Amino acid sequence: MTKFARNLTAAIIAIFIVVMMVLLASSTLREEDHLEGNLTSTLSKAPNNLEVMTVMPTDVYGEEYPAIGFICPGMQEDKVKEAQIDTKDITFKDGKVPEGKSYAVAISQSTEPFIEELDPEKVEVCEMIDMQVKAMEQQGQSLDGGVPMVQGTQPLGFQREDGTWKMVA
Repeated sequence: MTKFARNLTAAIIAIFIVVMMVLLASSTLREEDHLEGNLTSTLSKAPNNLEVMTVMPTDVYGEEYPAIGFICPGMQEDKVKEAQIDTKDITFKDGKVPEGKSYAVAISQSTEPFIEELDPEKVEVCEMIDMQVKAMEQQGQSLDGGVPMVQGTQPLGFQREDGTWKMVA
């Protein structure tokens, strides 16, 4: 190998090492912001040929949000407040969530809850929540109008129907 070839090879290796170090440093210093996305954007990024999808709330909102709640039409404002959820970003009419409005609330122990208004034409969760609440009532249990909560590590199943992601489990 000629002296020029050795020097060229050494330079290429050195440049490669520097580039790798910069990439590694930038990835470790970058702050992850899970809330750039939300349930709606996560589901909307699914491939068009995917009809069923399971998501983990902690994968959507981040590990710092270990629970997720759903606020559906008809839920009372005082019950939402009892769940220690700030209601400034939630619409109420006559003390209740009006028809056509629903929300996902990511709950954290150390930061404020993250409230996402759901577009019922894109993401529908309340049909399943209402079925679960009715099943609980038939078994003699009750949420007493409160906010149903799910652990962040519990998978949520969705099925696409006519372009709308509906929670099925």
